[in-house]
Amino acid sequence: MKKNLLFVLPLLSVLTLASCSETSSVTSNGGSNQLGGSSTTEVNDDYIIQEPVTIDFWTNIGQANRPTINNIIEDFKEVEPNITVNHIIKDGDYNALKDVTIQGFPANNYPDIIYCYPDHVAEYLNYGYAVNLDPYINNSEYGWTEEDLADIPAAYLDEGRNYSASGTYSLPLSKSTEAMYYNRRVIGLNLSKYNTAIGNNGIVTQEYIENLTWEELFDVLCPAIMEYLNDEEIPSASKIFSLDPENPAIVGYDSDDNLFITLAKQYDIPYTSIDPNTGRGSIDFNNDEMKALMKKWNSYALNDYLITKGGLGGSEYVNTLFNTNNILFSIGSTGGVGYQYASTNPEIMVAPVPYAKGHDRYVISQGPSVAILSHQDSNRELASWLFYKFLSNTDNATAWSINTGYMGLRKSVYETDLYQEYVSEADSSAWTKEKLMAQSAIFCGTDVVTDSLFVSPAFVGSSGARTEVGGLMTQIILADHLLTDDEMNKLFSEAENQALLGLPQ
Repeated sequence: MKKNLLFVLPLLSVLTLASCSETSSVTSNGGSNQLGGSSTTEVNDDYIIQEPVTIDFWTNIGQANRPTINNIIEDFKEVEPNITVNHIIKDGDYNALKDVTIQGFPANNYPDIIYCYPDHVAEYLNYGYAVNLDPYINNSEYGWTEEDLADIPAAYLDEGRNYSASGTYSLPLSKSTEAMYYNRRVIGLNLSKYNTAIGNNGIVTQEYIENLTWEELFDVLCPAIMEYLNDEEIPSASKIFSLDPENPAIVGYDSDDNLFITLAKQYDIPYTSIDPNTGRGSIDFNNDEMKALMKKWNSYALNDYLITKGGLGGSEYVNTLFNTNNILFSIGSTGGVGYQYASTNPEIMVAPVPYAKGHDRYVISQGPSVAILSHQDSNRELASWLFYKFLSNTDNATAWSINTGYMGLRKSVYETDLYQEYVSEADSSAWTKEKLMAQSAIFCGTDVVTDSLFVSPAFVGSSGARTEVGGLMTQIILADHLLTDDEMNKLFSEAENQALLGLPQ
């Protein structure tokens, strides 16, 4: 096999996933057209596909990440030489990719493998084109072994099965989660003057930060930090951060919809579901438990403990306040970790997202997956599965993770020598962006993350539900007073009614 697969780009290059400006393609025989490779058949008992077959892989993968995928495609040709993979880049965002795929169904102009989000797969399934991958996954000759299945984080497999029909309809590729990034100077901060129950007799410790519940964060730590910031006996210049005058907050959360959905999961409160009898999606978030919880978060925002991207107007991320040392904790995607770094606030550490007191830890799994679409051709389906299986083996998954910054598709990725070398920058004494990104990469491979990932059910209309709860969260954060029961009921009812419009009639 070629050795050009595992090339390692500088850590600074891993912030990616922009769409391209035009449609292009790369074939697995090194060409640059959609016609594929040679029609010559290579016969060998080691090859699963014995006749020439061409498959199209449509993505909007950004320029920086394409070489990794294309190297994997070239190496796959040596494993299954009768399969030609056309990697075709489509312009636009993920919704544009979904739309052009669906528009191509009537004319048979759509891919064999598609880069997509679960909400999109739900639509492909509704149209009857998404392939149930269980027969391939479970095949004794070319499927996954029990060891393979155990090596893949359960949430990734759950996501592929969390649709309106039984079976597996998507598989992971570019996965990320969320982490809490914080100013290192908070470690050792003496808050005993305000509350001795914090950390070690009032002194903040790393262990304390890494095990925060929301209740401890907002009901205990934030009030003490606010007292500390307002303490006139302490010189302003010596304080570890300062509140932004226009958007004062101690904690920032970059995704309003992720916050709402994560809280619902952590507190075991209904959000959405799929009716097992009808296979239809259900909008469940308008309930008394969630409204009671949102009243607390309404108060946290009013106390200047919390700001979200939506609370900032939606045009900038909360890391902009973190970069200027105007918030102490910034919760955002591990896929965008580099944006948490700035020379004005370089000493950054990584911790898990807080969780609900008395409940299990949960952290959201996010990022694109892939689905295989049916062309009523079993050879094309099998070829597509074989390509994905090759793409997601430990070696290739390691290359993909290292060169893109995404999480490992397998737990074994984090144990490879190459990955360990990649994250060794975390031991550097210099507080650089590379050090932060290595810290975040190590964090992503810990059990506290891989064993705590969760996904929400995907169905036609689930993306609309996500949008509505994000807007609902923003309104609650932006409220300039404690919302009454009537006001909260009105906000929830409006969001629910809008979400219901997205369900099939």
